[in-house]
Amino acid sequence: MEDSRFDDAARALASLTTRRLTLGALLGSILGPWLHAAARRSSGTCKPPCGACEECDKGKCKKKHGRKKRCKQGACKALTGPGCTLASGAAGTCCGGVCRDLQTDATNCGTCSSACSTTEVCQSGLCFPVSTCPATTTVQCDPLTTSCGDGVGTCVCNRSTEGNVVCVDLAPGAVCPDLIPCTSSATCATGQACVEIASCCATPTHVCLPRCPNPDV
Repeated sequence: MEDSRFDDAARALASLTTRRLTLGALLGSILGPWLHAAARRSSGTCKPPCGACEECDKGKCKKKHGRKKRCKQGACKALTGPGCTLASGAAGTCCGGVCRDLQTDATNCGTCSSACSTTEVCQSGLCFPVSTCPATTTVQCDPLTTSCGDGVGTCVCNRSTEGNVVCVDLAPGAVCPDLIPCTSSATCATGQACVEIASCCATPTHVCLPRCPNPDV
């Protein structure tokens, strides 16, 4: 008899615990976004978070007539001076006292003060030629291939996963299964960009291709 009562009590407790957990999860999903917004209003933090070369300039807060403190949302600003060194490393580098992304900054591409020309774009820390590529380029085979670079037939225009229109070299005779798939240019070897070839190959849709030489002009 006592065993039966114990089992009944255990089942009742388990049912109550489950209901509490379910109710808690439901309230969390409903109130979560509101609580996050309320936290920003009371702290002035930046949302979304600032990048590696930025810091949050918190919004000013005011409290009127005994009411709860309310703050403006913070804004991200570039790291400069001593704060710049905090971002040094893979994500950011100090160049002349200003934090720069050496992977994308055309005036500091790969290293500080290494600038790309007006006919190049900084892609993965290297200057890629773009002068003969239309800005509307989307994918390599859609609808026609556009030649670029030094005029070699295998140099074609394409768009990288980072959104840059670049001139890359598609090796002659290359077949889809032999190409190296990628998700971003950071996963490719040095000197290569991750570009879309979905209109050429069913799989992979993005592959690593090397940059072409600058045109002789």
